[in-house]
Amino acid sequence: SIESTIDGFLIPCKIWRNKNDELPNIKHRASITVAALFIHGGMFSKGDCDSHPKLLQALSEDVNMIIITSSFRNGAVEPEKTGKTMQDLVDVSDYFQSNFMPEQRLPYGVIGSSSGGYFALALAAQKILRFDFCIPICPVAHPNRRATYLKNCISQNAKPTAGCGVHTAEAATRILNAQLSFWETEEAMEAAGECLRENNNAVPTLLIMGAADTNVPMHVCELVQAWATRTIVLGGAGHDIQSSPPVAKDGMEDGFQLYLPDIERFVKTVRMELGMGDINMSALSGENDLCSNAQRKLLFCCCSRKG
Repeated sequence: SIESTIDGFLIPCKIWRNKNDELPNIKHRASITVAALFIHGGMFSKGDCDSHPKLLQALSEDVNMIIITSSFRNGAVEPEKTGKTMQDLVDVSDYFQSNFMPEQRLPYGVIGSSSGGYFALALAAQKILRFDFCIPICPVAHPNRRATYLKNCISQNAKPTAGCGVHTAEAATRILNAQLSFWETEEAMEAAGECLRENNNAVPTLLIMGAADTNVPMHVCELVQAWATRTIVLGGAGHDIQSSPPVAKDGMEDGFQLYLPDIERFVKTVRMELGMGDINMSALSGENDLCSNAQRKLLFCCCSRKG
């Protein structure tokens, strides 16, 4: 766990990396591409460092990322006005960069799913932390626009768009109550969304959305679409792509996962723009690597400030 700089709260964390890190022949070890802070989703009130395992495994194995994820505080326990959610994420990021980055700097980015996508965008676009790239997946990029959509679902006034339905009143009520436990007021949600009207930090951003997402309709992300470096919309895809990359369909290359190649190309471009060459995973093994061999073979491990 990582200690909060605000109040000493211990933030549970996990590191994901390619399992080939432990191969005895260095030539067969995976070549790490980038490092990233991953921010889980969960209606601004749920989720933890064990969320989204399929997505995290795909990013670490198929795109060769080293990733940290955490059980940061949010929801009714620590609503937005306390500032503890953002500070927890800053503390996790600082610790990760200090203890798990090799001497030769890797491109460092932030990835977020659903409500975690909002936090990723806010951290990157508003200069709260320095990132080389940002990848929000089905982000709740404007909390108040999503809240308005949910209210319309509850009153049964929401209009489905082509190829996309709407939430039931029961589901919309549950999600709205969870979201409000964090934001508390419409004014706070509106301000949060409007702060993403511009990318003040000019961070290269790959926005990924599903065309049939009934949880985060596409209009929720309109402001970010206006400035995102690249936007990918998967036809027929719903909100489930934020936790698990879609798999191959008949007639496609076996094992092809529909947006992972786009992420791989995106981070390669980031590396090229920064003038960085390949860095081998072995560069991450040393005194600062607090993961045991057994844990690494399980793909992820817990962080410990004391080792």
